[in-house]
Amino acid sequence: MPAPFEKNEIDRSMHEYYEQRAEEYDDWYNRVGRYYDPATNAAWHAQVAELGREAARFGGMLNRYPGMRALDLCCGTGKWTPFFARSLTETGQVIAFDYSPAMLAHARARLQEEDAGLLAKTAFVRGDAYFLPFADQSFDLLFFGFWLSHVPHERVIPFFNEIKRVLKPGGNVLVFDSALRPGVPGEEISRRPLKNGSVHSVLKINYTPLQLEKLLGQVFPRSAARQTYDFFLIGQAAH
Repeated sequence: MPAPFEKNEIDRSMHEYYEQRAEEYDDWYNRVGRYYDPATNAAWHAQVAELGREAARFGGMLNRYPGMRALDLCCGTGKWTPFFARSLTETGQVIAFDYSPAMLAHARARLQEEDAGLLAKTAFVRGDAYFLPFADQSFDLLFFGFWLSHVPHERVIPFFNEIKRVLKPGGNVLVFDSALRPGVPGEEISRRPLKNGSVHSVLKINYTPLQLEKLLGQVFPRSAARQTYDFFLIGQAAH
């Protein structure tokens, strides 16, 4: 178990880390620089592509009827945001939400580069994932990727209750995260270096599919989770 860590200290460390990491965050997805590993790169890219297919399937639900809204929570550099924006009708909208201004700037630039039409369907909002600045029942779909593993155990259920609050009845949730697998700690506070020479303390909690399904099931009436071949978790829940 990691050493005790005050909530505000966790939050401050995470905010500083991801604000400074924004410029290099996609190196992790792309397996370049310190993340390059010839032994596992092919499997990694295949499983990232599997996440992409799942994101496209999930985003495809947004064209069921006009005006549907999706929340891309803790969107980071917007890796998954286009998968949701592409499926929107003319009156639909995606909210890309993150605490980090630098991450939001990268997300905006990504959509602008891919398709200015996607940018027109997307709003960018800065805020705290634990206290969402949205009215009850605001969204049809809600996604968060690689965020749950940074949420302390005692804050998971309050966080799930908050996302349930902003989700419409019948709405759906999609979760991506790292999977607990051999050689990976279940829980740790790791020291992560960045290219600028800074080193940051980051809480990381890895779950099995069964653990994630049970967590989601404490708040949502329907939940399921599975693992890609080894690297990632895919969780789903319905309001």
